[in-house]
Amino acid sequence: MNTDSSAFFSDVASCPTAFATKNLPRSAESLEIVVERRIQAAIHDHPLMAPNALERKSTLIAQENASIATKRRKIFELADEFNRVLQPHTAFQNGCSHCCSLPTLIYRFEAERLAKASGRRLTPMSFRPREVVVNAARRFYGQPCPFLVNNHCSVYNDRPLICRLHHSLNDDATECKYGSTAGATTGQSDFRS
Repeated sequence: MNTDSSAFFSDVASCPTAFATKNLPRSAESLEIVVERRIQAAIHDHPLMAPNALERKSTLIAQENASIATKRRKIFELADEFNRVLQPHTAFQNGCSHCCSLPTLIYRFEAERLAKASGRRLTPMSFRPREVVVNAARRFYGQPCPFLVNNHCSVYNDRPLICRLHHSLNDDATECKYGSTAGATTGQSDFRS
């Protein structure tokens, strides 16, 4: 499997505040305190959240003598476990879809999986440099995901990895919403491929 997943989990394990949105309802300092408390509570509640635990697990998966499909499935299972463990510490509630208006870049296998799950036709695209893809994605910023139906993901079990791992540790999930006036937004142009 591509070690990008391992590198991603490494980044997450070393910088858990990557899951905090930067739409600040109040001072950055007070939000950092809230986020840090939630991170510490998650670490206390479950060993998976301990520093370097995700990195170790994802590295072991990447090093397995298994097919790419098996490794992908295990990374998705690990992401789902991470999601389950972190969820009680997030602003997310059932029906929350505020982050579903943020454009995401997905892997080809994820696009194929979404096409199969939704019955939609996949339009193959030729390779494009990252900068071209990021610039093209910007035009979709603020538009709801095409798989969002009545504020619920219609392809939830087949959603991409980035969707499985996105969380807000802010007090209010609406701060994820595109165009939120809660404060300055950073990361709008930081699309991960």
